[in-house]
Amino acid sequence: LVIAPPPIIPNWEGSFKDFGLKSKDYEIHSIGMLDKIADKIERAEKFGEKTFDYVFVDEAHRFRNGTNQQYEKLKIICLNKKVVLISATPLNNTFFDFYYLISLFQNPIHSDIPGMENFDAFFRSRRQQIKEVEKQSGGKDTPEYLNTVKRVSQEVRDKILQYLMIRRT
Repeated sequence: LVIAPPPIIPNWEGSFKDFGLKSKDYEIHSIGMLDKIADKIERAEKFGEKTFDYVFVDEAHRFRNGTNQQYEKLKIICLNKKVVLISATPLNNTFFDFYYLISLFQNPIHSDIPGMENFDAFFRSRRQQIKEVEKQSGGKDTPEYLNTVKRVSQEVRDKILQYLMIRRT
């Protein structure tokens, strides 16, 4: 299953055709169809029918905020599947953007990231550290704050992202 913005769908179709995949072997849907895709998957799984093994989400950065219905629908779609998130801009605001993206394919409390079973607690504690330093140092422009953000960002890369992300430029 590929989920992509409408303008990108022809690129996916062309790529699958170039690699000799038959249209019966995949489905490509617009991001705007998440409700229908999730309903279809829930109905199929309710009756023990096979759905998708892989889910590719193009422009995945659109789901870095896990507090809306679209995110919840995508989470249903991704449940128990191999998920590939594709984005040119995975980090938009802070490294906390990664939390919800990772939660699409990892259980935040029982993940299989080496050495990071509970990344929910990891992110919560780092967010608290940064808030404390911001409060104590007097703002986001202080050297103490900036150094803390750099240190925590490096921790996120070293302890989590190195196991999940492939960067291409």
